[in-house]
Amino acid sequence: AAIKLFVDQGLAGTSTRDIAKASGLNVSLISYYFGGKEGLYKAVLENFADSAGKEMEKLFAEFGGETMTPDRFKNQMKKMIYMTVQLKLNHPSIFILLQREVSSGMPFARDIIEHKFDFMIEAMAGLYAEGQAKGFVRKDINPYIVFLSLVHAIDVYMQTCRCGGSIMKKIYTLPEQQQEYSEQVFKIFVEGVMI
Repeated sequence: AAIKLFVDQGLAGTSTRDIAKASGLNVSLISYYFGGKEGLYKAVLENFADSAGKEMEKLFAEFGGETMTPDRFKNQMKKMIYMTVQLKLNHPSIFILLQREVSSGMPFARDIIEHKFDFMIEAMAGLYAEGQAKGFVRKDINPYIVFLSLVHAIDVYMQTCRCGGSIMKKIYTLPEQQQEYSEQVFKIFVEGVMI
């Protein structure tokens, strides 16, 4: 109930009474368990970050200990891109909240992103850096810029799909053409940086 209200009305436009009414719970429970609506908002983001982090940890563990090769790099990145697109499709409301956080300077999500998502950022940038060290990824790119560009390109693409319009006839629609879209992202952000 809180997520829907935060997305529809924003944090400032949502009151604890709105949340209590929508959830059918006593308003005092929000203060008791979360210290107020800001605490609940942070808990929503942190809960998602924990869940997403566990999924990514499983993926990284799957490839642990293998020697980095161009094929391994491509395989890991393909799975990583598909998982990122899937997470964003499965939790569109959370990503709307995270985009708002980024736009407003991350007053509520900075700690969560730094403590929960840092390992994902480091792991993905590390794959590019390892490919650079092995000589099959271009050395003149910054792995962190590639990673941030990849993640936010997916966000903007999903926003475009939600908005509709004439461009929809020229691009892949989501979620129906998720595989085709993920392949395009892979070609741009993975094959596009390889030597």
